[in-house]
Amino acid sequence: MARLDVKDEVIHLRSAGVDLGKRFLLGCVRTPSTTHAGRWSLETERFGTSQAEIRRLLAWLVERRVEVVVMEATSDYWRSVYYLLQPHLT
Repeated sequence: MARLDVKDEVIHLRSAGVDLGKRFLLGCVRTPSTTHAGRWSLETERFGTSQAEIRRLLAWLVERRVEVVVMEATSDYWRSVYYLLQPHLT
């Protein structure tokens, strides 16, 4: 078993997860707390699956200065979201 050194860890201060479904997308953003040093703030938002709603998701992520996005999807629902977000976010 490989040993993981602390220096090997990458911590993204502003990250997001997006759960992709047929009828809606659910986004969650984690950012440093503005009121408690060393703590995190979580914010969630529900989006539709239309192009306009995916653009709203992009604006929501950019407004929060997200550094990295992870997506979880069933089937091919990830494609339209990925292709819209990819030029702007990691």
